Amino acid sequence: MSENKKLPVLELKDVTKQIRNKVIVNHLNLSLQQGDIYGFLGPNGAGKTTTLRMIARLVFPTSGEIFIHGCSVSREYRKIMSYIGSIIENPVFYLNMTARQNLKLSAKLSDKQIDPSRIDEVLDIVHLEDVKDDKVKTFSLGMKQRLGFANALLCHPSIIILDEPTNGVDPIGLVEIKELIKQLSEQEKITFLISSHMLREMQDLCNRVAIIQNGSLIETGAADDLLKKYAVGHLGLGLYITKTVSEPHTTKVTCFMDHSTNFLLPRPRNLLSPQALISVVPTVFSLIRRSLNPLIPSLIYF
Repeated sequence: MSENKKLPVLELKDVTKQIRNKVIVNHLNLSLQQGDIYGFLGPNGAGKTTTLRMIARLVFPTSGEIFIHGCSVSREYRKIMSYIGSIIENPVFYLNMTARQNLKLSAKLSDKQIDPSRIDEVLDIVHLEDVKDDKVKTFSLGMKQRLGFANALLCHPSIIILDEPTNGVDPIGLVEIKELIKQLSEQEKITFLISSHMLREMQDLCNRVAIIQNGSLIETGAADDLLKKYAVGHLGLGLYITKTVSEPHTTKVTCFMDHSTNFLLPRPRNLLSPQALISVVPTVFSLIRRSLNPLIPSLIYF
């Protein structure tokens, strides 16, 4: 029993995903412990969603192994499914059915026997008890995300996988989702793996973070430490320093919002100095304009 407690809740060992000649995920190694809120960060197209889909067995790795509580996802899939709850891409529900009816249908389709009382229990956990008999088409995006959480909680999972859960959510909904994740981690001891491209956003939520770029793991560590190392100021735009270029006193920066956005930032001793902040203002305005542009391509899923 003591050995089982020491096993990681989730472990990826040398996981690779290749499509034809393109490597999407490159020899990835991760380990998550019970109660971790683990941020999985990287620019669009870095391989985040592909990794999450491999964990949930929606796509198969080319090589490597994924373990949940020591059980192989590839060899013991039916067993480990009772451990996992997930919202990958966007939660999808029948819009003309109520929240309760949608969860009732999910419970019937589950391989695991789910007590009917669990439906009201999870709706209460995500604070949707007052609208459980309302049709989902009347829900805001934040409410749909919370209903997705309720659906993920039905089978009493030990790990929940979330693919950019705050995308498109308004500030109030964002706060509600963060509070819900923290509550479930503390009270239910649920482990979370959350993909995002916003380092600053993850700092307020995650105790540990992994950064992935071009399918390869760049670094892992505490969110606060990585923010100090990789973020420029407190602008909340997740600006990620990729490398130092050859020009003296400059650093090349790319933004998680769009990995094609690069600019040179004067590299003074203090990145929070007026010199650094003034130099980044034009780029910040450009990024804000682009983030509001509905024509920006969305993340490509493999």
